[in-house]
Amino acid sequence: MKINGGYGRTTGCFFLIFLTSLMFSTGCRKLPRRISICDLQGTGSASPFYGQEVEVSGVVIADLEDATQAGIFIQDKGCGSRQGSGTSSGVFVLYQNVFDRVSLGDEVTVSGIVLDFFQETIIIAREESVQILSVGNSLPEIVDLNQEIRDGGSAFDYETFEGMLVKVSAARVVKSADGQGNFGVLPEFEGKDHSILDDGVRGILQITNNQINSLLSSAAVGDKVQNLIGLLRQNQDGYVLQLIEPDSVVLQPSTGSLLNILSNEQSREGGGDYSNENRTPIINPTGISIPTGTPTPYHVNLLITELLPNPKGKEPDGEWVEIY
Repeated sequence: MKINGGYGRTTGCFFLIFLTSLMFSTGCRKLPRRISICDLQGTGSASPFYGQEVEVSGVVIADLEDATQAGIFIQDKGCGSRQGSGTSSGVFVLYQNVFDRVSLGDEVTVSGIVLDFFQETIIIAREESVQILSVGNSLPEIVDLNQEIRDGGSAFDYETFEGMLVKVSAARVVKSADGQGNFGVLPEFEGKDHSILDDGVRGILQITNNQINSLLSSAAVGDKVQNLIGLLRQNQDGYVLQLIEPDSVVLQPSTGSLLNILSNEQSREGGGDYSNENRTPIINPTGISIPTGTPTPYHVNLLITELLPNPKGKEPDGEWVEIY
């Protein structure tokens, strides 16, 4: 799956600094050490092969096309990635020179330098260091993080699934969207206390969306979300789920959210039913239903976006505001 855009322009700038430093490095080079991605990731927050040149193999599970973070995610189906193993089988390969000759499902061998960027393990590779072994391979099974949290209990750690295809089947929003579809969630599940994720920010998963999606841009604290599918990454603020299928996400606004209020009002107007609020619809000559009685008050936050000249020029201060 091709993904347009990276998950942070600032992050992309730091990547360029890393690349520049690598371009000017010289000296004798040893043959890269052949290891599995699980060995590369290790069991800690940093790779045990940091700064070394290695060779790994895996199936391409995602393709990034952003110029500042062009690269691929590969996953090694030959090594385990569950709580018991304590290590991930996926990794991000950052292209040192931009190219696009691999496809989803290709099995590739990659040689490159290992770096830990904001504790996300990555490999820096040139085009000639990426070799296609086979094409049309099936993708690895998507890991359900809700199930892993439920089964892992207090031992659960997002680090185990860094660089892999994962899914959050159900979660609640704990940090409202920033207007670009980026928000924070805590995974939820039934049958077991999930307070293990509530100790500060450790359990909060940042959701980032590279495609404009008006629905996700309205996510607010208290809303419920389902079917979040993406790549598990890290940045300076913690763990990130970079969505690859934003259109499949289901958002259920909380009772007090503005989106839910507007939705309810719209459905009432369509049906002309105001009996639950002691209102009586009146049909005027134009056929438009007009509610009467005392409306239910709603408390909402209004954002003043711009001060504009008052077209009438008579109101106080001679200005009016545009609000959303």
